[in-house]
Amino acid sequence: MKNVDVLIRKPAVAGMFYPAEKEVLEKQINRFLEDAKCSVKEKPKAIIIPHAGYVYSGQIAAIGYKIISKYVSGIQNVIIIGPSHHAEFDGCVMSSADAWETPSGTIAVNKNYISPISDIIRFLDQPHKKEHSIEVQVPFIQAVLPRAKIVPILTGHINPEKLAKELDKYISEKDMLVISTDLSHYHSYDEARKIDAIANNAIPSLDIKNVEAGVEACGKTGVLSCMHLARIHSWKGEMLGYATSGDTAGDKKSVVGYGCYGFY
Repeated sequence: MKNVDVLIRKPAVAGMFYPAEKEVLEKQINRFLEDAKCSVKEKPKAIIIPHAGYVYSGQIAAIGYKIISKYVSGIQNVIIIGPSHHAEFDGCVMSSADAWETPSGTIAVNKNYISPISDIIRFLDQPHKKEHSIEVQVPFIQAVLPRAKIVPILTGHINPEKLAKELDKYISEKDMLVISTDLSHYHSYDEARKIDAIANNAIPSLDIKNVEAGVEACGKTGVLSCMHLARIHSWKGEMLGYATSGDTAGDKKSVVGYGCYGFY
């Protein structure tokens, strides 16, 4: 039998955005999940979750993942849509790795999820190598959905509505869509909360115009794609949690905003 090489995407930000030691990482995630306050109404279709260092945004991220954890038997794939902070490209790029590695182990990639690969979503690994927006979601997914596979997709230059229509070809009841984004960046505490209030109102109400015009979010393309999907399927949005780095682990002179939103 011919040996087939397995391509593993190695962690890029372990030890920076989250602990590099398995025991420390899993203890931190479990604490976040235990402390997360959420009311589970039904299985969400999609969750918007922040992607900063865990000491800053982990508690807000845990709200979404605690809800997801209630439906572990019904989720086979987690499609993670994150922005590219280090590379520019047209369309979206999916990792061609067979699995992603974190201190908690490896998680399989469903490389056949998007088929056929097109110019909208194609395989390209280089933008994934240093990118954190998807990676920081993975240890949480390993904790709450240990048997699921991931579909890691970075957004480049693409129309969000066009991406929504492409994703709509594939997403089923056995899938969970995770949109990875932070909100406003490096404003004073009061100014950040004022700016993010627009997001906290416009995202759940599917107010696409106000999100386009007034929301600061590094992952705005993914957020808008999710909102377009929500409009197509008449999903209802809900704000699940919000904080800034000034509320969690930083000073209030220059903060980053973090929101968690669910769509049902």
